[in-house]
Amino acid sequence: MTKTKFFSSLIGLTMLVVPWQKPAVAQVGICPAQLSEKISAITQRPEFRRSRWGVLVQTLGDRQTLYAEDAERFFIPASN
Repeated sequence: MTKTKFFSSLIGLTMLVVPWQKPAVAQVGICPAQLSEKISAITQRPEFRRSRWGVLVQTLGDRQTLYAEDAERFFIPASN
């Protein structure tokens, strides 16, 4: 996998769950019930078959967990 594809997917995932700025007009977003399906659609792609993901999605205000997958596991940093 190229670095461009990886970062595009990572940015796509980030944009999926974290808006960059508050929208001026209300927009249709992703329902918390759809988070699992949408995140899995990204993390289960063939190019990520040897990857390990840790995902935690929380609300900003009361930090309620909306989605967690291996969020409590530690990762070993790599230098590529």
